[in-house]
Amino acid sequence: MRLGSVSVSGVLTPGSITNNGNFTQSGGTIEDAQGGVNVTFTNTGTFTYTGGTFNARLVNQGTFALGYSTNAFTAGNGMENDSSITFNAGQTITLNGQGLNNQGTINLGGATITGDGPLTNNNLIAGYGVISGTGGFTNNGTLNTSYNTGTPPYQSTYAGNLVINNTGPNNNDGVINLTAGYALELATGITNDGTLSTNGATIDGGGILTNNSGGLITGGGLISAQLNNTAGEILVQANQTTNISQGFTNDGIIELNADSAHLLANHIANASNGVIEGFGSIGAPIVQDGGTIAPTGGTLIISSVQSNGGGRISVAAGSALVLANGFASTTGPNNETGPFVQQVISLTGGTLDTSGNSFINIGQISGYGILSTGGLTNGDPTSGAPGAITLTGGNTTINGAVTNEAGSNIAVRYNPAIFTGNVINNGTFTTTQTVVTFAGGFTNNGTVITDPSTTNYTNWTVGTTGTTIAATGDQFNVSDNFNNNSTQNTTWHTSGANLEFTGTGAHTMALAGLDMGATAAGWNNNFAWSLLTLDSGNSLVLSSGRGSGAAAFYVSDLAGLVFSGTTISNITGNGLNVYYNPLVDSALNDQTYALTGGGSLMPDSPTPEPATLTLLAMGGIMLLARGRRRRA
Repeated sequence: MRLGSVSVSGVLTPGSITNNGNFTQSGGTIEDAQGGVNVTFTNTGTFTYTGGTFNARLVNQGTFALGYSTNAFTAGNGMENDSSITFNAGQTITLNGQGLNNQGTINLGGATITGDGPLTNNNLIAGYGVISGTGGFTNNGTLNTSYNTGTPPYQSTYAGNLVINNTGPNNNDGVINLTAGYALELATGITNDGTLSTNGATIDGGGILTNNSGGLITGGGLISAQLNNTAGEILVQANQTTNISQGFTNDGIIELNADSAHLLANHIANASNGVIEGFGSIGAPIVQDGGTIAPTGGTLIISSVQSNGGGRISVAAGSALVLANGFASTTGPNNETGPFVQQVISLTGGTLDTSGNSFINIGQISGYGILSTGGLTNGDPTSGAPGAITLTGGNTTINGAVTNEAGSNIAVRYNPAIFTGNVINNGTFTTTQTVVTFAGGFTNNGTVITDPSTTNYTNWTVGTTGTTIAATGDQFNVSDNFNNNSTQNTTWHTSGANLEFTGTGAHTMALAGLDMGATAAGWNNNFAWSLLTLDSGNSLVLSSGRGSGAAAFYVSDLAGLVFSGTTISNITGNGLNVYYNPLVDSALNDQTYALTGGGSLMPDSPTPEPATLTLLAMGGIMLLARGRRRRA
């Protein structure tokens, strides 16, 4: 049936109605022949509703409007809108049955769209009001919380709060654009699989905002509703501040991409699939529950990080992670509290800075770059839970004191590392084919293994339980003092290593070796060295590091000695003796020399190994002599 200019006040019951003219319903009923809703009313002209029962499906391709002072319209089988409709404040549009399929434009000037059918926007809904009902709401198009009428400069903007109060499943698979100064009120929850641009607006209410796979939330503003970032992305860009007032779980991506990008939250639980990346600042404690923190492109500042038994921190070259309050306190293996870190920290050329705060590593730190702390303890001294640090791949700087606990390991491999603070080793410290510098003091109560490497010390102190295992040719440089109090003579091996005092001035050296006289026994398990070098302008003062028994120093070769007749003027012996191997140090001519302050430098040949005996028998003794004598 095609209608021209018709006003209905009775019952209209055809199966299909098409209006090409002017149609006004002021009363009566439009329904199918059985009194049901299986009738389609297609409007290509003008349909004005002022009253009556519309028990049909409206397909609007023309003009549809509620008459003056009419505040309610119900479509028994919903509506498809292919044109442009404006609903004003106080009006309620109820779409039951098949609900809403919006292929055109709906302007909301404060109206309510509701019904028991599914409400679907496939093009544009703009404005403010209430989206209610029980059949769910899906946005596949664009949903704006404002719209304009007129033509500039006579344009008017209508904006306000938009309320989602549909008790069915609510989904955004398209784009939602909010307006600054107004709110998206989630009386019920919504799942975002599209783009939600907050534009400085507010998202509030008792419903839950779930940012799902493919979902993007960006634009700054306040989110006071409960947020779950299950698999989507939260993007904070330049000059934006996103304030998420409640704590939330991140199992997706949080990205900041500018120094002026700021994210605030009560706290963030970074779950196993969660990634926090980029650069800017996050004013929220991060609880690592298996997620990844990976600053890229600049400096990412986070108020603090708490390790809850997993997760990863990865800092690439050109990037830095600054923890303004360090690692937060958590429960340790023995239920003790402290800043325990159980996760993997991977430096690939970047910087991790805890802002002067200390932490306890019972996880894994690896890579290269800069690590700045207020004190790093590797391993838990209370429970004995170990920590592991492996530095390799590039140059590394560790700022702040370091304590390597018993059972824990620090390894520096193939690339240089410098420790600027005091280092205490109670565990195992290994260096492999590299250079390690300790700009602060180094105290060894555990095991140091070098194979082969150069180690630079300022003050090198060895406790009674400390030992060093060096490969042939290893170089140990000391710019200040070397005080060896070790009693671990059976595990100490430096007989093939070189000890050199660098810089200028006097150095003290406490001796751990026992004076066994000029006998072969003095070279076995007695802290012997291959070469002792005193750089120009340096002198050495000897003392005993032994608890009992006279101390002595056994070294195959010496360089940099200063002679005053038959006295060595740059070694003060204080009554202690130094023994050398005349088969190696031929420059001393197998002679005995006095040391300043008492004691002697005297020859003593250790028992040769079988290979050495063979060389001697062949007259090859000169192969063992070193031609590099630096004599004053």
